[in-house]
Amino acid sequence: MKSERCPVSGQGTLQREITIESFECKGRSLTIPGYAVEKCSVCSEAIIDRETLKTSRRILKAFKHEVDERRL
Repeated sequence: MKSERCPVSGQGTLQREITIESFECKGRSLTIPGYAVEKCSVCSEAIIDRETLKTSRRILKAFKHEVDERRL
C-alpha cells in the first residue's frame, strides 16, 4: 500500500496506527480499543480511519444516551 501525504503538514506521510481512544462525557469515561488512525510522520496529526469513525460514532451515541438517561 502506498503511503499518502499528510493533508495538514503537506510533508509527512500517513502511517496506520492502532490505538486505544478515551472519551469523557459528564464525568463518565469510555475507552474504545482498536481505534485506527492514519498518523503523520512529521506533524503527528491523526486522521481517523473511515470504518473506525463509523463504529465509534455508534458507540459514542449509545454512550451519551446512557449517560443522559442516568442523569434523569
